[in-house]
Amino acid sequence: MSLATQIERFYRQLQPEGVIPLHEPEFGAEDEALVLDCVRSGWVSSVGQYVSQAENLVTEIVQSNGAVATVNGTSALHLALLCTNVRPDDEVLVPALTFVATTNAIHYCAAMPHFLDVETKQLGICPDKLEVYLASIVEMRNGIAINRHTGRVIRSLIYVHIFGNQGKVEEVVRIAHRYGIKVIEDCAESLGSYLRPGLHTGVVGDVGAFSFNGNKIITCGGGGMLVSKHPDYVAKAKHLSTTARVSEEGFFFHDQVGYNYRLPNLNAALLVSQLKQLSKRASEKKALFEQIQDIVQSQSWDCDVLSPSHPGLSNHWLIAIKVNPDILDETITKLNASGIGVRPLWGLNHTLPMNLNCPKDTLTNSELLSKQVICLPSSAKLGRM
Repeated sequence: MSLATQIERFYRQLQPEGVIPLHEPEFGAEDEALVLDCVRSGWVSSVGQYVSQAENLVTEIVQSNGAVATVNGTSALHLALLCTNVRPDDEVLVPALTFVATTNAIHYCAAMPHFLDVETKQLGICPDKLEVYLASIVEMRNGIAINRHTGRVIRSLIYVHIFGNQGKVEEVVRIAHRYGIKVIEDCAESLGSYLRPGLHTGVVGDVGAFSFNGNKIITCGGGGMLVSKHPDYVAKAKHLSTTARVSEEGFFFHDQVGYNYRLPNLNAALLVSQLKQLSKRASEKKALFEQIQDIVQSQSWDCDVLSPSHPGLSNHWLIAIKVNPDILDETITKLNASGIGVRPLWGLNHTLPMNLNCPKDTLTNSELLSKQVICLPSSAKLGRM
């Protein structure tokens, strides 16, 4: 029996009919009630009580020193780069294995992505390769890391928590900080994932950026959130996200180029309700992960499951398996044709037209993984069935 048929049979036990999406949102009565309350209040734009409530809830969840609600995760990443002082022509270290939004935000700063490889267990930047690579290319000048091959400043590094995995972010942060390189955590997929009790993703590095897109564990249709343990970064992001507006006695003044990045109150109302369901969703997704892990470990499926370093502390946003590259395309095609929504990894960013001339380390692991990994349906409700 083919792997595709085995996977299809498993999911059809959970949901016998209809399409099973890769990840779908869930909304209930409280979600509707808060959105309706916001509509009736008339405060539906970027000012309103729900924006502040959402920021406070995320601050409490991740234990940061503040949070800034944004229109999407990409805008939060852009602000994070600006907070770490990324300037035109700087280089920003980033994994080639990530969604394109991560590198797009670097281009927004007129900076250049500099691609790194990942480790094969959790798909985060590989600290061992990073250590060797930085030692070979960096020249320190007055405490600033300079790429000796290009002459550019290496200002920041973006660590991406792929599929909500915790990864080896603490090791990566220690290495980067030795070179004076700031670390941004791309937590688009990792709300609810902890490295250990009390240490949430997003506050290990200097700045974190979350997403509340429709396919995330918690959604408000779009939306993002910047967090940091550094109050000055939070204040800078808040200022920039509100068009750098300075108001005096009812008049408008803007002291620098700013961005209209604030999350509307209407979306924030939905986000407040959704955030209250985070723990329950993570628990349900963990139950689904454990079912699939048990099947794989019993060798019923001929594949490997990608397991977080701390499964009990992960949000298990997307459950992924590694298969023989020879059957990847066939398995994906068959499953999607049968109504089981699966997908491969993203196209590696260094292969995209706007990134072809960017510097890069060897990307052996990333290139292999792109031919092996399949993401399986991971909606929280499947863990209840």
